[in-house]
Amino acid sequence: MKHTLLSILLLPLLLFTACTAIEVTSVPYDSELKEVKICRNPKVKVADFLDVMRRHFSLHGIPAAVVDENYEVKQDEYAVRYTALRSWDFVTYLSYADVDVYKGNSIVGTAHFHLKGKGGFSFYKWDSTNTKLTPMYEELLKNYAMPEKTVVKP
Repeated sequence: MKHTLLSILLLPLLLFTACTAIEVTSVPYDSELKEVKICRNPKVKVADFLDVMRRHFSLHGIPAAVVDENYEVKQDEYAVRYTALRSWDFVTYLSYADVDVYKGNSIVGTAHFHLKGKGGFSFYKWDSTNTKLTPMYEELLKNYAMPEKTVVKP
């Protein structure tokens, strides 16, 4: 009886809790990083994904230019390649994202965002792309100072 009552009380907590996995290897500081080239991925259908990414690089003092997906990165140049997936629950929402930062052909930083169980019953899954990815970008770019009192707005 005790276990049944406990199970009944904990079930809603489990159902309405979304698990978000964010794994990041921060980009190490390099005074040579003056700009990144974001290689457009035409398969990504998350409407504001590129805008959010560009905004976060900009907030950390790194201008970002969007280039063609087949852009050949020069050895001393920084580039970003990414993928993102949407899921559907009445409307589409961001459920997965991978961002890799390269210097030439070498990966120097990675960021991974994943809504476990595609967000389950949590309302968090419908939050904006910016809200969901801000913690990921903050960790990815933590070695590049943000101006004080900067507020990240959608």
